[in-house]
Amino acid sequence: MVKPGEQPVALTNFPVKPDALTSDIDRFEWAASDEIILSKDNQLWNVSTASLKPQPMEGFQGVSIFSLSADKRTIAFVQR
Repeated sequence: MVKPGEQPVALTNFPVKPDALTSDIDRFEWAASDEIILSKDNQLWNVSTASLKPQPMEGFQGVSIFSLSADKRTIAFVQR
């Protein structure tokens, strides 16, 4: 994440691939102005731009894809 005039900040502490400096995050969406939901390793994670520590979301193990509604109040997902 980059705020205008500031240095970039990593939103997760997930390991990165050394050759590409990327993580295996499948998808992410902004849930609020300070909150992101992402999918990694068939699990949904929640990360706040204030804490920068991703937390697994309870009940969303085995989720391979998701989408938030336009009003951010409903989530659709595919689960094994």
